[in-house]
Amino acid sequence: MKKLLLLTTLLFALTTQAQADYFTNCDRPGGIAKAGNFLYFVDSGLGFNTGLIARIDTSQATPTKTDIVTNLVYPRDIAIQGTDMYLIDLSGGLYKIDLTQTNPTPVLLQNVTGNTAINDRVTKILLHNNYIYLALLDQGKVIRVPLNDTATSEDLVTGLQFPHATAMIGNELYYTDFISGNGHRLFKVDIAIPNATPIIVENTLASGNDIFAVGTDIYTVHGAGAKRITRTDTTANLPTHEEFLITGIDTNSEFIFISGTDVYISTFQSIAGRIQRYTLNTLSISENETPINVKIYPNPTTTQVTISLENNERMKEISIFNTLGMKVKETQFNTNSEAIIDLSNLSKGVYILNVKTENKTLTKKIIKE
Repeated sequence: MKKLLLLTTLLFALTTQAQADYFTNCDRPGGIAKAGNFLYFVDSGLGFNTGLIARIDTSQATPTKTDIVTNLVYPRDIAIQGTDMYLIDLSGGLYKIDLTQTNPTPVLLQNVTGNTAINDRVTKILLHNNYIYLALLDQGKVIRVPLNDTATSEDLVTGLQFPHATAMIGNELYYTDFISGNGHRLFKVDIAIPNATPIIVENTLASGNDIFAVGTDIYTVHGAGAKRITRTDTTANLPTHEEFLITGIDTNSEFIFISGTDVYISTFQSIAGRIQRYTLNTLSISENETPINVKIYPNPTTTQVTISLENNERMKEISIFNTLGMKVKETQFNTNSEAIIDLSNLSKGVYILNVKTENKTLTKKIIKE
């Protein structure tokens, strides 16, 4: 039995049509960060020492590029805190850039791999609560660097195969790892617990090029043949991703950055790159204002779900909506206090259950596996 909270809100991100080719004046764009109206991105260029960091003003209808730093060697990703930008290059060079300067010079803080060879790769950077988190692809570990002592680092997770991207939700570090013979998986580990054992969150990722945390959701970029963005609700008992949250992205999509309802993806093709922008609408559904004792089980489910009301409540109507807001099932009742709803004909994913009684309406998220 579960008592629903008063005036709580369920949020579901929905996608509209992408603004294709939001920005195309770039060669091989990589990491993205945003500060105010300015969207910053790295571009590794088409040859040695041709990399740069640029920015565009997103308030402009047709944004133009301003180069901030040039002549970089394989820059990969950036993160911003205040007026400080942190840059990681492919070989593990960690730099700090003062954005208040007109022509800033990157200051080397350390080489996190201890090796300047390009084949000792670092691809993604995460800035969270005064720490920089980095996945060392070829060394098989995730480390963090404190901002108050950027010459040092701490190993958080070791013994990995090919860690690629990181995200933080509270004290939990999420990361993707490519497991030979098993593909891409999403893990989490509580870094507040010494020597905590990583837990598999999802083991069915098509790929895990990059991840980004929004609230308790993890958004994952799947490149190669998958060409989509999925979202994982980490609060679910058995977290599974919405398979087709955003589809049709470029094959070489690698980096994601979410700001408000805007989703930015950087991608490169054989001769040119681009930054795409998608918009997430938010469908907000308020739960009942008066508490209702209700059982909804099993949830997640594979074939059917049972709804059982107590306190002499009687159902009048049950409706189920997909995350596009489309009604996919509806059942009318007279005096039922319990109902079994067949979901066998619905695709796997997240749905919104809406139950109407004589004078109340309750909503609940259900997951079909």
